[in-house]
Amino acid sequence: MIHIGMASTQGTRARQEDAFSFHEDRAAVFDGMGGHGAGDKAALAAAAAFANPEWKTLSDAIRMAHWAIVDVQLRGTGWEKSAGSIAAVQFTKQDSWSSRSGLGKQKTEHHLTIAWSGDSRVYIVQPRKPQGSRLELLSRDHHNGDGLTARLGSQHSWQAERRTVPLQPEDLVLLTTDGLHELPINLEDLVQELLGRPEQEIAQTIIDRITSQAQDNATLVVMRGPQP
Repeated sequence: MIHIGMASTQGTRARQEDAFSFHEDRAAVFDGMGGHGAGDKAALAAAAAFANPEWKTLSDAIRMAHWAIVDVQLRGTGWEKSAGSIAAVQFTKQDSWSSRSGLGKQKTEHHLTIAWSGDSRVYIVQPRKPQGSRLELLSRDHHNGDGLTARLGSQHSWQAERRTVPLQPEDLVLLTTDGLHELPINLEDLVQELLGRPEQEIAQTIIDRITSQAQDNATLVVMRGPQP
């Protein structure tokens, strides 16, 4: 079982266009594009599709989230430009056998598969690494000076980048929408201060501290994988 905390603020926006979704070993944040038709409806539709238990892989869940946004585009006048960003993860494990001195021993390796499209982000803190508990960005923004170069719901520029990293039980994984990570704050310092706290407390404390500065919707998801 993964351990999850989530918190969000609407900022000064008229609508909340961020959404959060999870099912068993996977989770995601969605950010509907502000001012582009039904951004809130697009994000909620994508989140519902992502959580569908019928989809067993992260790739399938993201693909269906994409098509859920396309369906929103087809259902309303002025909604044709509805689209959004996603940052998603799936926790996986693989058992293997090692042999020393002729004795077999089962070993379980944990991994984190991440996928993203747009400018929502995935971060990780890995205390066992030699450099210590540093906040490391695992994704990269699909963004240039003119806007997003990839996003869910786009027929022409849709893609989801993927990568897989090894995971330890104490590692902390964060998903953020741009309304949080584009603020002039030191997210790493905030995370370091709260590192030993429960996931929900970390998420809610950080959102509470930035709410007065937030103009955009801002969402933070904090996770740890299955514990021994």
